Amino acid sequence: MPEFLSKTCIPLLALVILQNCFPRIAADQIEHPAWVNWSKFPVGTRVTMRSVTKIKGMVSSTVETTTVLMKKDDKAVVIRKSFAVAGEPKPNPDDFVETTIKRYFPLLPGADPSKVGKPAGIAEAGTEKFDLLGKTYETEWYESRATTEAGPATTRTWISQEMPGQIVRSLTEVKAAGKSTVDEVIEIDLPVPN
Repeated sequence: MPEFLSKTCIPLLALVILQNCFPRIAADQIEHPAWVNWSKFPVGTRVTMRSVTKIKGMVSSTVETTTVLMKKDDKAVVIRKSFAVAGEPKPNPDDFVETTIKRYFPLLPGADPSKVGKPAGIAEAGTEKFDLLGKTYETEWYESRATTEAGPATTRTWISQEMPGQIVRSLTEVKAAGKSTVDEVIEIDLPVPN
């Protein structure tokens, strides 16, 4: 599993699980960052991200994840993810994961609303213009550090509200193991409204 998933996508997934498993918790309700982002785009919006992992300069895995906005309203958005692994047979078109993200979820007592939707363990942060697919995105980047069995790991993630799904790029490096994973958007399809 690419490292960016554990740093960026897993916290968002945890929010989805919490909102669905504990809907009756008496807490302040806040807007889910993924709902806020996806609700800006038309149904049918499609974004594909490629994740390339290298060990000592050699590609060890390449995975493409395509996310499509299936439905949206003022209460929830529904996104569908499909995965293709390089070197494996083409995936079955019926093989996908569909997720409903509710607009509001409970902010648990003690949680900091300013940290919702951001990677865990932020060591550094900043802003940067990022050129991708012929467009310049205003991004916020976050760098987090962790310890792995192979040594220290550093992940830098670039996020933009202009990008469907928010993640523009992510780079994870475990220098002691000579391992790096780059996750980057390679295709965006925004349907033209009728």
